[in-house]
Amino acid sequence: MRKRRGRLPYPPGPRAEPFLGHLRKVPKTYDESAYREMAKKYGEIIYLDILGKELVLLNSEKVANDLLDKRSSIYSDRPQLPFHDMIGWTDTLALLHYGSNFLKMRKLVQDQLTRKKCTLFEDIQLHQRRLLIQNLFHSPEKFIAHLKRFVTAVVLEIAYGRRVVSDDDQFLINAATIDELVAASGTTGLVILDFIPILKYVPSWVPGAWYSQFAQSEIVFPLLQPVKVILNGLAAARPIVKAIKDYGLTVVQQDLAAGKAQISFSSMHLEELMRQNRDTKEEVERLNLAAFQLYTAGGETTWSAMETFFLAMLIFPDSQREAQKELDQCVGHGRLPDFGDRENLPYLNCVVQEVLRWYPVVPLGLPHRVMQDDIYEGMFIPKGTTVIANVRLMLTNEEIYHDPFRFIPERYLPKPEGKGEPLPNTAFGFGRRICPGRWLAESEMWVAIASILSVFDIKPIQNAEGVDIIPKAEFHDSMTRYIIH
Repeated sequence: MRKRRGRLPYPPGPRAEPFLGHLRKVPKTYDESAYREMAKKYGEIIYLDILGKELVLLNSEKVANDLLDKRSSIYSDRPQLPFHDMIGWTDTLALLHYGSNFLKMRKLVQDQLTRKKCTLFEDIQLHQRRLLIQNLFHSPEKFIAHLKRFVTAVVLEIAYGRRVVSDDDQFLINAATIDELVAASGTTGLVILDFIPILKYVPSWVPGAWYSQFAQSEIVFPLLQPVKVILNGLAAARPIVKAIKDYGLTVVQQDLAAGKAQISFSSMHLEELMRQNRDTKEEVERLNLAAFQLYTAGGETTWSAMETFFLAMLIFPDSQREAQKELDQCVGHGRLPDFGDRENLPYLNCVVQEVLRWYPVVPLGLPHRVMQDDIYEGMFIPKGTTVIANVRLMLTNEEIYHDPFRFIPERYLPKPEGKGEPLPNTAFGFGRRICPGRWLAESEMWVAIASILSVFDIKPIQNAEGVDIIPKAEFHDSMTRYIIH
């Protein structure tokens, strides 16, 4: 452990054990109650040492904003993530190290996804929501698959100009493969390989070295065949990820050459690079990875939030009825709601926000890394420390949110109708690492939720005795959170 600057104390934390540090004090999987108890005991900021790797856990929105936002110039890096690097994730925008390449790639994405520019995608969203409603009507038991298709189809058309016309579309297959990999990747920054990087050199045949087999296998599955990634040591994750990364832009390049490319994020930027004679390998690869981020991260996270919406409607049916009452009064029964209705549906808008707060898609956010020694309120935070924001804890803070574990959309309405509580902006991250697709995600969720509640009642299935089976709020731990079915 490095010497503290001027003998300033580290942030508080539990007593460390020799060599192991706090390894046995950190939950092996995301355990909300364990992190909550730790915060109650040690406060808003906690210092942990896990096998020599320093980690700081932020438990309040104030501290997270003070460090990750106000000091974003030194808190915007990502830590080394050996496991995700072996798979091939870490050159994507979400996990890319902070620097000139990150800034250029982020600008590509962010310029396209401003709140104003996201209105240009409304026709795509409206078209896909009609298909979603039709699919839900004909086969409601497949609602999870229909939600996946909806969110993937929207970002696919935005990123590559390709409209999904069938369930066996290769882009849908690729997106499903990425979902499998995300689910298998564990909580970002808290995988054992992140703390003991030397394990990546352990031969794949050694018992227990599943991560090496999973990440490094050279068995290449044919790209045009459906791929089911299974955690049995046989999945060729890295070559699959590489193939999927390259697939979309390759299709766009072929369409441009044939003169049939549709307007999209990729086609517009690719044509601009060619006009300016800047279509170098480096520039094209940066565009490729930016489009891949739109296509994969945008779909996977929004799908997770939509699953949470369905769960909330089952557990809290009063919220469903209130939203439907508002829709009936504002929109009526002769049409589906569209974006022009949005400002006249305050309760429904609150439903979208409460979905984001109640169970955030990424409960511990994505890890940051401080790039130089820092001092915060008399506490020393060493250079290289991994910094994790406990987003779920912040969004269930009883000092900010009344009855925080209940789904209460009206909490955001101004007084006296509501409680005037703050919107859950922390669900999208902090500082220079805030999600650039947040406006698109909210509009996509809004049009889907508004349309579903206009047409359907979401009700639980019943057992043999006719009693409703109410599902529990149980989630898998991975890069993003999704419900155990």
